Amino acid sequence: MRFSFPSTELRFFSSHAEWKKALAAKSGYSLIDRGSGVRAPSAFLLNGGEREKSWQRLERVLIWLAEKNAERSEPLVVIGGGAVLDLGAFAASLYRRGMPLVLVPTTLLAMVDATLGGKTAVDLRRRGRLQKNFAGTFYPAASVWILPDFLATLPRRERLSGAGECWKMLWLYGKGRSDQALVDYVETGKVGPELLALIRFCLRAKARVVKQDPLDNKRIREALNFGHTIGHALESQSRLSHGEAVLWGMAVESQLKGTLAPEVIDVLRALGLRLPLALRKPKQKAWKAALRADKKNRGGKIELTIAVSPGKRARLRVDFPILWQALQDFPAAFQRAGARPRA
Repeated sequence: MRFSFPSTELRFFSSHAEWKKALAAKSGYSLIDRGSGVRAPSAFLLNGGEREKSWQRLERVLIWLAEKNAERSEPLVVIGGGAVLDLGAFAASLYRRGMPLVLVPTTLLAMVDATLGGKTAVDLRRRGRLQKNFAGTFYPAASVWILPDFLATLPRRERLSGAGECWKMLWLYGKGRSDQALVDYVETGKVGPELLALIRFCLRAKARVVKQDPLDNKRIREALNFGHTIGHALESQSRLSHGEAVLWGMAVESQLKGTLAPEVIDVLRALGLRLPLALRKPKQKAWKAALRADKKNRGGKIELTIAVSPGKRARLRVDFPILWQALQDFPAAFQRAGARPRA
């Protein structure tokens, strides 16, 4: 599967041995998430997580490449979760104005959210607050390598984080598709053909969107931000994983219009997730500061694209008081909802 801007090769590996052989044959340099368990020569090891997406760490990677005398024609292979992929791709886009990039996601979240599309980023921490993806570039990978073996090694929280982004794609584009494979994966860690088919669906759907709006200037890609306005603000006030925060974000945003909110809440309840403190007892000052920092704001308004029902989307432009009311109303709405039996 390929998509333009420029063309990115997407390659699935059937075995770890096949993947290791391909990695050994790929000359160049590697950035590796320590948590992945992967080791390779000429590698720069990163700890993973949002704290790695900093200006200081970006500078260290660029200095490391310079000290290694890396040539512009040599590829940078980035192996890890979404934060490591974002940082590594940013470094590849900057080093000598761009070197070939190979992304190897090791989590479900990274596979569906941090590979196709070319968005790179670092965060900004200012006045004790996290502004996610504050700065970055558009720099599509030459290749994305998917090794399903990685998925079987993830703890439940990582499985849940990736599943949150998969649910987003299902609610946006997967009308009529079952999510049972996601539920099973979160609860058991089982990686079967149904889950792999779902991952392929998510990637195909994202590739179609990116192809229509490669530089995110036609507002088509904004649909992929469903749940992220509230989700990112929630993430900055909690210790939730990205995908978990996005799940809660989709639930809150869905209250603003449409009929999807009960379906999202059903998933949250079925997974046994507890209402986060930042939603249970929202603080107006903290939420206002976090939402004002959102890069999608225009003219003082907060812009959201939400799924009003599976496969149907709407764009909203609202003032903070409207979102604040939704945040205040959400705890009661969540408590009223009960997890319905799943088919």
